[in-house]
Amino acid sequence: MRANTRVFICVVFLAASASQARAANDSGAIQLKKLPPVIGSVAAFPRLVAGAEPANVERINKVLARGDGGVRKAARECLRAGRKRADWERKVSVTMQGPRYVSFVASDDYFCGGAHPDASSMALVFDLTTGRLVDWAKLLPELARRKGTDTAADGSTLGTVSSDRLSDLYRDAAKRGGGDPECVDALKDTELNFILWPDATADGLAVQPAGLPHVIAACGPSRPILVDTLKSLGVDAEFLKAIEAAHRQGGGGAHL
Repeated sequence: MRANTRVFICVVFLAASASQARAANDSGAIQLKKLPPVIGSVAAFPRLVAGAEPANVERINKVLARGDGGVRKAARECLRAGRKRADWERKVSVTMQGPRYVSFVASDDYFCGGAHPDASSMALVFDLTTGRLVDWAKLLPELARRKGTDTAADGSTLGTVSSDRLSDLYRDAAKRGGGDPECVDALKDTELNFILWPDATADGLAVQPAGLPHVIAACGPSRPILVDTLKSLGVDAEFLKAIEAAHRQGGGGAHL
């Protein structure tokens, strides 16, 4: 094959690849790459390979890499402290994979040799147009009236939100879900702060209390608030449209 022919084929190939990448970005298709476990049974966050501007992909992947680094350090310290009795497991779920937003939830179950095992969840929800974590106060002005922080199992800081209306919605969802009467009473008397993430499978917003005392931690699973309910609560309309579109497309639900 002549040199000029090889160059021509190479140029055509590169142009086609660039065209495909632009098409993926324009369509809102989010492509993720699965990584090996961080350590043992600790799943890593996947990385974006397409679905946003390259600078935003890089920005998101840096945050995900920091998350992996944090849990690697925490798990090693836990296993060293608890020796043969210790254990740490992390599962990562992709709860929305476009359009516009990508959402990851890490669920940790761990025991470091203390009084009892423990569990923790953290959510990372990114706006693909900026490459940054979403600002819930802007998306949910009526529901995220107060901001706070909590600490995840790996030591990272969790942003939380709260409001009387959001607490009422969660408590109502717990009642409708057939929650334990003792849990219903406990939640009624507890100040609730929440982590949030879009749940494309359920067609809504997942709401989970953060930092509950260990004695009532089992009373705080995530519960969905459906899009139809959110529409009457001042939630950003474009955010809700994105969740609905993701739901129609099969949404998230992947476990890594």
